[in-house]
Amino acid sequence: MQKPVKVHAKYYLKSLHEEIDLYDRKLAHMTKYELFASEAERETAIGKMTTKRATLVQTAKKLV
Repeated sequence: MQKPVKVHAKYYLKSLHEEIDLYDRKLAHMTKYELFASEAERETAIGKMTTKRATLVQTAKKLV
């Protein structure tokens, strides 16, 4: 038997998933099309974006 989910938490989870999808699209664009001065800068930017996405994923997992 599942516990009833609060409506607020349900919509918050949906918005978290939308934000995770946005970061996925940003990462894909960054790796394919964005120009960087060096490969090290590219890796740094991708690392920062991945960290932000991972934080959102952890929050979403806690709500499930």
